[in-house]
Amino acid sequence: MLKNIDTIDELKTGKFRSDWSVIEFYEAEIEYYSKAANLELVKECKGYLDDEIKKFSALSIIKKYPDIFGTPPFDPMKNLMCFGFTCDVDYYPLIYDLLKDIQKILDEDKTIVFKILQVKEKFGELRIYKKSNNSTIDALINEVQNKSKGFYDDNF
Repeated sequence: MLKNIDTIDELKTGKFRSDWSVIEFYEAEIEYYSKAANLELVKECKGYLDDEIKKFSALSIIKKYPDIFGTPPFDPMKNLMCFGFTCDVDYYPLIYDLLKDIQKILDEDKTIVFKILQVKEKFGELRIYKKSNNSTIDALINEVQNKSKGFYDDNF
């Protein structure tokens, strides 16, 4: 199953990145500049961060968040993550930011039942299918899905 995700990602990105240190560096820079109220540098670092996230494979992102996706290999009868993210890499920064927020919520409350079953682009917007019992996480996902509407109209 993992070979399938790797192949899809290689076709989409042309390369892989698995070293999270550069992402952690830009996140620390954003936090530092946010505290210093330097919005220009925050915006610049966020742009660099988004560019770096687009270089990662879906498999790398999935493996970083086992609480959200489970652990590969995935059974396609239960979960379609065996196909990776079936969307353009330009959505990866939106997905990554969402996953960080979801992970914070899951870390705070271990009783939450949550798994992402599929991430794809459909009719020009990001779709995230999940199993969830948490309205806060559901609201975050709806917000990201709404933000993705017209994504290419706004960015290209």
